[in-house]
Amino acid sequence: MAELRTLDQSAKFHAMLRDISRQVKWAGLWLSEEDWKILVLGAKYGQTVGPNPFGHGLLIMNKVRSSKLAKSSKDPNVPNMNDLMNELQAFGDQEGVTWSDPNIPPLEAYSDKT
Repeated sequence: MAELRTLDQSAKFHAMLRDISRQVKWAGLWLSEEDWKILVLGAKYGQTVGPNPFGHGLLIMNKVRSSKLAKSSKDPNVPNMNDLMNELQAFGDQEGVTWSDPNIPPLEAYSDKT
């Protein structure tokens, strides 16, 4: 069984989402940290996320209707969380995000140790 994500990973993930939410406008909208989490997890786990056609907010549309597809940020195991944070950091770097939390170790600290 895969090891669950660590507290350090969790702290870095949320710090990264917070930085992105404060610095990146997406699809013409400023999204909250929670909205970014939904967007990122939806993209990572094969869900479609898009703007609400009848107002503000985002909608998640599952490609397969199954309770087994329900994902949260608590689900990723250590290797998957590493991949997710690598992708999130690459996205933030591409968008010019300045990472603000000096207490979080650099991304290399989360590399798989094999």
